Amino acid sequence: MSDELKRAALSYAARGWAVFPLAPNGKLPLIAKERGGRGVHDATTDPKQIATWWDQTPEA
Repeated sequence: MSDELKRAALSYAARGWAVFPLAPNGKLPLIAKERGGRGVHDATTDPKQIATWWDQTPEA
């Protein structure tokens, strides 16, 4: 499933839709404010950043 989510996120980004990871099984951003997260403002179309997020947390 994690590869499927990563492929989907990269596909969305290729279409110009910015994405960001959510905490597993939830709707909160994976990167908490306490750790410098900016919620929806962390969204990006950068495939390297997206791949890094999903490699670090495949269940995101």
